[in-house]
Amino acid sequence: MRFRGRLAGSSGDRAVAEERLKGSAGLFRELEVPFWIAVAELELAERLVGWGRESEAAPLLDQAGHVFERLQAKPWLERLGNADTALPMTTI
Repeated sequence: MRFRGRLAGSSGDRAVAEERLKGSAGLFRELEVPFWIAVAELELAERLVGWGRESEAAPLLDQAGHVFERLQAKPWLERLGNADTALPMTTI
């Protein structure tokens, strides 16, 4: 589901991308795998930022950041930092 969401986002199908990325985060919640929840949330947030929906992306970035910090997932924290810089200062 996550891959299909990323693929839909790459092809410009926003509705399907958002649905699949949200769905994958939900499935990861059911499986209780925090790292993958954070990855799915980050990928959704990156799309939302790209679509001009920064206010919706900010809480997802915050949640993902807490998980990546706890797990010391440095490459993912760097990626998160890149997504954060795309947000206006008022939403961070």
